[in-house]
This record gives sequence, C-alpha cells and structure tokens, in this order.
Amino acid sequence: MLSPADAKTLGTRKKVLFSLIVAVIVAVLAFGIAEIFLRLVPVPGVAFHNFYYDELTGCRFYPHSTMIYRNERGEYAKRKVNSWGYLDVEHDVTKAPGTTRLGFFGDSYVQAQQFPVEDVFFRRIEETLNSRPQPGPVECVALGVSGYGTYQSYLESQRWADSLGLDVVCYVFCENDVGDNIPAIKRSGEIAYP
Repeated sequence: MLSPADAKTLGTRKKVLFSLIVAVIVAVLAFGIAEIFLRLVPVPGVAFHNFYYDELTGCRFYPHSTMIYRNERGEYAKRKVNSWGYLDVEHDVTKAPGTTRLGFFGDSYVQAQQFPVEDVFFRRIEETLNSRPQPGPVECVALGVSGYGTYQSYLESQRWADSLGLDVVCYVFCENDVGDNIPAIKRSGEIAYP
C-alpha cells in the first residue's frame, strides 16, 4: 500500500506524463495540418528546392522533378525538369539528321523558371527560326541553372557540346556572372571555381 505522499507523487507524475503525451500528439497533428495546408495553399515567395549535388558544377535539378515558381505578385509557373536535369523539354541525345542544334548555357536567364516553357526565349527562337524557310530544322536546347557563373557554364558546355552534337554554343551573360567565379563573392563551398 502506498502512503498518501507517495500516492500524491505518483498521481502528479501520471498527470505530467499524460500532459506530455497529449502535447506531443497535438504538436505532431499541428505540424501535419500545417504541412498539408502549405502544400495546398503555398505562400508566395517560398520555394521548395529540388537540386542535388553535382560533382562537376555543384548543383543540378533532379531529373523528372517539378519546379513551381510563385512570387509576391501572385505570378505562378509550373515546369517539368527534363531527364537531363534542366528546365527544358525532352530532347534526344542524338541529333536528327539535317538539324541545326543550338545549346544555350547560363544561369537563371536560361533557366527562366518564372515562365511556362513555351514562352521562354529559347523556345521562341526555335519556333521563329523553324517558321522561316531554311535548309533544315533548328532545335534549341537549354542547359542553364540559376546561380551558374561563367565557369560552371563552361563546364556544362564541355559536358554536353560533343555528346549532343551542338552546332552553336550560346552563353547568356549577365552582370553578376563574373562575381559567381570568385569564392569571396559567391560564398559557396559546393561549386566549381576556375
């Protein structure tokens, strides 16, 4: 038989343990509800990154993933990442006979995540060139990732130019690209520097 003091202590411990269990269950449910809510009603300006570490350049998109862009003004774009890990349509590795293939390298301007794929500049270039009489079709391939500097784009061009049979390599230069090659400015230990 427990003494009245021991019974009171045991009763207090049971109440504390019960309160802790209830608090954990409530917290788990609250986080679960918040997760579901934020996936159904995303907050503008919040992004879920789908990058992975790439030994050559530092980062690439997971192939076949989906990139969703949303900003404070309510603009929205949902893009599929192709099998090579870029925000572009699917392309065959082997170039079709008689086709002129243009490769676009660079950073966020080439990635162009803010727009549907049919509205990005490289798709429009392809559409415009193919609407004019010429010796053969033109195919534009986008191989850019946001944050890439000139050196990372150079490495990507070395990776893809020969294997894709690129006839033209186009680098889209932006004013911040020079700083992306300097570790003290870029401040990333995960990317390649010259």
